[in-house]
Amino acid sequence: MATLILTAGPISLAQPPNEPTYTVQFNDSDLLEVIKFVAEVTGKTMVIDPRVKGRIKIMSNDALTEKELFALFRSVLEISDFTVVEVGDIVRIVPLKDARTSPTSVNKATKGDDSEFVTQVIQLKNIAAAKVIPVLRPLVPQNSHLAAYDPSNAIVI
Repeated sequence: MATLILTAGPISLAQPPNEPTYTVQFNDSDLLEVIKFVAEVTGKTMVIDPRVKGRIKIMSNDALTEKELFALFRSVLEISDFTVVEVGDIVRIVPLKDARTSPTSVNKATKGDDSEFVTQVIQLKNIAAAKVIPVLRPLVPQNSHLAAYDPSNAIVI
């Protein structure tokens, strides 16, 4: 059973005036129904891997903006071992273990969303990339990839 309450949130510096907010309550709801709801709210095109299935619960008393709702959605997917991979205007929902081999954007120095999968290339100056890999590997999430690229002395995360 899913409940959606659409409210007009109070005006504050954190959100533009009249930005719609959403209070969501999903109690043992089908994951595909939640994906459909988020796609409608955000206007994003979602491509769903056939392995994406399950039931979820979301309890939120706070009114969420569209951006906050999408961040909550990412967290819910991660708990269910799925994730979002954004490629251009398309949002792909795939098993978490497949995300590292999916096409993603490459960031050189920008900070992305904490739950976003990106490829980061970091060029090192004072130490060989291959020597840094054993130190960094325990710090990288299990579903991530870490490699040294010797010709440019860079690490790829």
